[in-house]
Amino acid sequence: LSRVLGAIGELPFNLCVYNEPSSRLGGRGINVVATVFIRSRERSPRYLTGLKLGASEMMGLFHCQSEEELRMAVEEKEGRSVMELALRDVSANKQKIW
Repeated sequence: LSRVLGAIGELPFNLCVYNEPSSRLGGRGINVVATVFIRSRERSPRYLTGLKLGASEMMGLFHCQSEEELRMAVEEKEGRSVMELALRDVSANKQKIW
């Protein structure tokens, strides 16, 4: 994990850490799973401008604080979900990172 975080430098990121039963993989105990979402920025200037996109949103679980935010999130633009467009907008360019 420290190597990944060191490699991304100053780019913003979200870190999601959770426990997963090892039995799912045929073992015993608990595995700790870490997922790093590397972003270009914290907010989407073009889509969902009022929402700060955290780890939950990067995993597709959007938290809306009002009916207005919910209406914005479920809109479609350019033939795609605004939520999808916002995630694309804040995701870091893979070529620049690796």
